[in-house]
Order: sequence, then C-alpha cells, then structure tokens
Amino acid sequence: DPNHPGCARSVKIEGAPMSVAGKRSRNKVAIVKGQDNPKGGACNGEPDLVSWKLEGKMNEAADQIFVDFSPKGGPKDLIGKWDKDGIVFPDGNKWTKKVVE
Repeated sequence: DPNHPGCARSVKIEGAPMSVAGKRSRNKVAIVKGQDNPKGGACNGEPDLVSWKLEGKMNEAADQIFVDFSPKGGPKDLIGKWDKDGIVFPDGNKWTKKVVE
C-alpha cells in the first residue's frame, strides 16, 4: 500500500458462504487484513502498530473486490479492481501483489 509504506496488507479469498436457506452465494468472501501506524504514515521501524481485519466480497467475474472499510473510518463498499498485478482503488492507490515465500 503506497499510502502506508511498510504496513502489511493481505487479501485472502475464501469460498462463497451458504445462506440460511441452504443455497451458496455467488460471491466469494474476501478477508482483508493489515497493520497501520496509529500516528499515520509509514510503518517501517514503528514498534506499536495497530492490526485490523475487514470483510468484503468478490464479484462473479473475480475482477472486482468490494470491501467495507467503515470500521476504519472509510467507505462501506469501496470497490477495488484487479489490474494485471494488483488491486487499484478509486483514489488511484494500488496494492501490488507480492508472493510470500
């Protein structure tokens, strides 16, 4: 996340949930986790980071993610679009995919 250098971000896509009627949703669940510097800005070298976890969903084509950032003071349904190597948000911020070894 270029707006928060050195702050961890992860997006995990899980299976579509079942409804109470026993039908599976068409949209997979997205679990978005991260850490922020409570003072704002970069996380590099900061000892006291704040961890957070948000839930969202993928569209059927799996090229857009809808995340509820309201627990962090952001929008309820922020849309991110897959762009070759990462997720781009409406403000131009791009979370680039990195392979974890």
